[in-house]
Amino acid sequence: MNTKDAKLKRKNLSWLLAKNRLVEQLGWNVFRYEKDKRKRNSKIAVAVAIGLVLLMIISYCGGVAYSYVYLGMTDLIPSIAIFISSVLTLTFSLFKSNGEFFNFSDYDLVMSLPITVRTIISSRFLNMYIWNTFIAFLVIFPMGMIYLFFEQPDFITYLFWFVSIFLVSLIPTVIAAVFGTVVTAISSKFKYTNAVSTVLSIGSVVVFLIFLMTVS
Repeated sequence: MNTKDAKLKRKNLSWLLAKNRLVEQLGWNVFRYEKDKRKRNSKIAVAVAIGLVLLMIISYCGGVAYSYVYLGMTDLIPSIAIFISSVLTLTFSLFKSNGEFFNFSDYDLVMSLPITVRTIISSRFLNMYIWNTFIAFLVIFPMGMIYLFFEQPDFITYLFWFVSIFLVSLIPTVIAAVFGTVVTAISSKFKYTNAVSTVLSIGSVVVFLIFLMTVS
């Protein structure tokens, strides 16, 4: 197998692992195969509740954008949208990074597979990137619709809004990957590894939020 074929196979495996991870996180198999009605109904209730929360987030972001239009500050909407989505995705990433990249619950099972560590880390990175992109979409899409409706800019601006959803979520994912590596390296030197990594993760998020409040 040449280098090109090896890279293609690694990418396919990374995507397959990331897809399986998403199916597990979304509980899709419960909807499809679970025969216990109580478990299915419980999962449906959770899904409905999450859906309502997502609608509230979209409505809130749209309302924020409209308030800027009402105040005559429509030109600030793009920067506000990018700022909010960046803060949310980075906060989410910092909380999830250590458990997603290193101390995941099915560590023994995944590491026993005939797959390289590089492929596993790539799949976890892709999984977190997909979730961050979804979070960025919840913020940027409604605010972008309000901005584009009232401003009616040229085609390049439409393209900018679309591309920004994917770029804004990429940077926090990279930072989270580096952060997870640092936390794992530090916590591995202590007896209570999980406790130390949890404290470091929460502490880092708190410091980050305090820094944002200080700057703003």
